Amino acid sequence: MKRILPAVAVIGACLSASPAQVVTNITQAGLGYPVPLPVESLTPVAGFRSAASLRARFLDLELGNDDITETQTGSSLNGRAIYSYRFQHNGPNTFEGIPKSAALVQGTIHAREWISPEVVARLYEWLALEGDSDPVAAYVLDSTTIVIHPVGNPDSFALTQAYPSQTVDGNSSGSSGVEGRMRRKNLRSADQTLATTADHRQGVDLNRNHAFGFGNGSATPTSIIYHGTAPGSEPETTALYAAATLLDETRFRFFCDVHSYEQVYYLIFDGDASRNAAVVNAYNLMRGATLATSGASYGRIDVELATEAEGATDEYFTGTYGCLSYTLEVRPPSAVNGFILPDSQVDIARNELLQAFRAGLYYAAGPATMVRIRIYDTTDGRNESSPLVYEQVRGYAGGTRTLGDITNESLLAGHLYTAVLQFNKPMRIKDSSTGAPRFLPGATGDMNGTISIAGLVSASNAEWQFDTNGGNFGFSHFSGDTLTVDFDLRSANAPDDSHALSVAMDDALSQAIDGDPRTVADWSPQGWLNWDGMTSANADTHALVQFQQPPHPPPEVWILY
Repeated sequence: MKRILPAVAVIGACLSASPAQVVTNITQAGLGYPVPLPVESLTPVAGFRSAASLRARFLDLELGNDDITETQTGSSLNGRAIYSYRFQHNGPNTFEGIPKSAALVQGTIHAREWISPEVVARLYEWLALEGDSDPVAAYVLDSTTIVIHPVGNPDSFALTQAYPSQTVDGNSSGSSGVEGRMRRKNLRSADQTLATTADHRQGVDLNRNHAFGFGNGSATPTSIIYHGTAPGSEPETTALYAAATLLDETRFRFFCDVHSYEQVYYLIFDGDASRNAAVVNAYNLMRGATLATSGASYGRIDVELATEAEGATDEYFTGTYGCLSYTLEVRPPSAVNGFILPDSQVDIARNELLQAFRAGLYYAAGPATMVRIRIYDTTDGRNESSPLVYEQVRGYAGGTRTLGDITNESLLAGHLYTAVLQFNKPMRIKDSSTGAPRFLPGATGDMNGTISIAGLVSASNAEWQFDTNGGNFGFSHFSGDTLTVDFDLRSANAPDDSHALSVAMDDALSQAIDGDPRTVADWSPQGWLNWDGMTSANADTHALVQFQQPPHPPPEVWILY
């Protein structure tokens, strides 16, 4: 369906030819709550931080953090620097040596949408501050190079904060206003003062200034959705394009442009069924994470790139890179003036959408894969000296994984064994209150999967590992990336033979593991490739263990003297 502007914006568009140009005051009585004002604070507050405070916050967290690189990717019409921040932990490859995926999140191209930079700042703060405490953050940083482009329209954002309670041709709620606090567009042919009356409706809508569907925007400079003179005509747009070049553009998987309001995601479809299915799947996971966190339900509007594009950023990134692309419209779903969110809801929005980003980036990084299997003889107890009898390491080289058996002794009837299964991502999260394993918000499923030595014995005593003090039996790279299970062969009676170790498992978002580790799952403009078992149960059965009955004692021989 076509993109729908919220009612306030539609009214503003209809009034684009109005000659009134009257400055009006936004009031508490008109909004129904105190008029939010920008606050000077580095750290989050119960409300909105000023543009200067957000800039200082980004700089403060970047200093001394080797993962973050600030780049000026452009300048606004008025010469304000536009900055992007790249997060890249330990170089361009994952701990396995696989090239990292790439993601880009943008905020604040519509200046009046103050919640946008706050939501994007929360994502920035999570990546900068919680990589050591949140295994999902650690995994996302290891698996993905991320660029955050937090303020894409700095001139007009500064203008809205200079006039936080004034607009033009609005009412006491700001509804239908087009200037001051309610400016949407950039400052093409406009200045930064309300006293100038001729330019209040001038400017280019930066969310209509892109090639795909460009002609479906408005050609009238005073329209609230004026698309500009040509695709990419605005310096703010070229700054966004430059931000994308900070990534490996061949690895692009995820783009999100944060806006308000409507409480909805726009999903961009491009005609490829497999890719579109992944777009929907990621949306469902992000929506579910928010719903489980705050109870807020974020809807969905589907846009067909070929027939319904209107020059928006998400359409550009779909058409250019074939990645998972979204416009996220933050709360509320409807309001007297949803662009002016009450201070009391800012922190709720920040946190509910951080959970959405955690889910989206975790999913976009790719499926879980077992990367190492070890089996110890724990007949005499589980400890650091327990004998290692089997080990398979799944290495990576040249685009494929190799399966190498380092140790492969026979499992003996009458013994107890503990298998240590290590994955490439955190598979469960430790509950901060109980210490028990859990899924990410919104996800449910079988906590321990189905694991067996096929035809011989099923696993028991499954335990997810969150503690490095476990040594051989602790987690590997990320807390929760390792599962230990027991195989009790003390009553087993089977012929000597080889058996497949079968592991059917879902990750922390209830997504199936990659069933065949030899072919590395990857994203393409046609969706996921080589994700074996993505849509159906498909166990990893690529480890073979030997079983051996103990030798019979020699028969007793009677010798008569």
